Amino acid sequence: MRIPGFASIVVTGCIALAGPSALAQTASSGDVFTYKLEKTARFETGCFAMCDCAIVTHPIQGTFTLQHTGFDPLYDYYAVTDVRWVVSDATTYATIHGSGTYKRGGEFALTHQLTLDLTVDGEAPQHFDSGMIVGGSEWPRIVIDVSMHQNSACVDTLIHVDATDPIATGISSTGGLQAPWVKVAPNPFRGATEFSLAVPRASEVKVVVYDASGRAVRHLRSGWMASGVHPLVWDGRRDSGSSCASGVYFVSARVGTEHLTSRIVKVD
Repeated sequence: MRIPGFASIVVTGCIALAGPSALAQTASSGDVFTYKLEKTARFETGCFAMCDCAIVTHPIQGTFTLQHTGFDPLYDYYAVTDVRWVVSDATTYATIHGSGTYKRGGEFALTHQLTLDLTVDGEAPQHFDSGMIVGGSEWPRIVIDVSMHQNSACVDTLIHVDATDPIATGISSTGGLQAPWVKVAPNPFRGATEFSLAVPRASEVKVVVYDASGRAVRHLRSGWMASGVHPLVWDGRRDSGSSCASGVYFVSARVGTEHLTSRIVKVD
């Protein structure tokens, strides 16, 4: 049975972040990971604004691929490809295909956005967008709602995406670490601050501090690091030994094929 009107879709995608001050991802540019929708993912049509009509919910299953395409001091960017979903229950069957983008990060709060161009049962592609909203702390799990009208129209189609990369989220190691993370304290700081870097398994690590314009100011660590949580101290100085001015900086940590970024504020 085809879903009537293609009016409301909800997708929940889950991406988990292991540290509250960290922006983490499962892969460096070029690596592709297969994500699978969880049981909580759903496809919804109906009234999501102040209108009087029922919301009809159907389960949705399937996979998509996620590829890290780049990052800047604020966001990590991903390509979403090969969307292959099926809406199926006792009364409904529909296939969904498409692609899109995902971004995650932020300056003052962790935010994320998922956009998808989807075709349902061969109909014309429709654009779905979550908008830039607070969230993304579940990384590498993605949990987010995308809709055609972002709940601004009485009748809408919404997809609740709840998705995980089974390989990334299944990794375990000494100390129970499942993903790398970085925490900074104090932040803001005067004089010096300490990074706690979690390494789930022995990996090649590179830690660099960048200024707000993206220039590297201090190289803190480059080389092999054992699994565990490691302290690293930045004294607020450049590689040359001169003191950095007060302002916003970013610590970038490469742990194997993974990349994390955290915002730091230096005050005089």
